[in-house]
Amino acid sequence: MKSKLIYCDAPYFDSTGYKNASKKTDFDHEEYYEWLRLKVKEGHIVLCSEYVMPDDFVCIFEKGIQNGMTKANDIKTEKLFIHKTQLDIYKKSFPDEV
Repeated sequence: MKSKLIYCDAPYFDSTGYKNASKKTDFDHEEYYEWLRLKVKEGHIVLCSEYVMPDDFVCIFEKGIQNGMTKANDIKTEKLFIHKTQLDIYKKSFPDEV
């Protein structure tokens, strides 16, 4: 099987999450992190948007954005993460960014 680029934008940790009809859906972040690690072990390149990730993921980009989902329109720093074992792939592909 060929390696794929997997981009994930799951419900952010400690956020309101997604809604299914009229109720909030449960999202298991620990199960999600394990799934991401499995995809990395399978040889896929995994990128994730999030505010925070476990220590085995490294932030490669961040930007403050205004969050229109809150009454205060807070500025949040959204980040893009890659698994630490794939950091060299990123550095080789984008040497001017690191």
